[in-house]
Amino acid sequence: MELPVSQIITEDQIKKAALRFLKAYYRFRPRLDKTRTSIDLKSKDGIIADGYLTFPQEDGHSFVATIAAGSKYTRKEVYFNRQKT
Repeated sequence: MELPVSQIITEDQIKKAALRFLKAYYRFRPRLDKTRTSIDLKSKDGIIADGYLTFPQEDGHSFVATIAAGSKYTRKEVYFNRQKT
């Protein structure tokens, strides 16, 4: 059964909801400074993350969590394959 277009969640809505979830999930993790979030981040190496959350940990390393979002219209962009190594 096909959903009406008005009931389909967009990729941007999924990105925002996922980042809200990550912020809530990691809110009690010890950190040295504030949490930073971003949508549609591209690294220097060319890696693109639909959502990005980072904060400095007490040991000096950065904690990083990323998300890949896909909606009905973009779901074929993201494929997961199990690595054999």
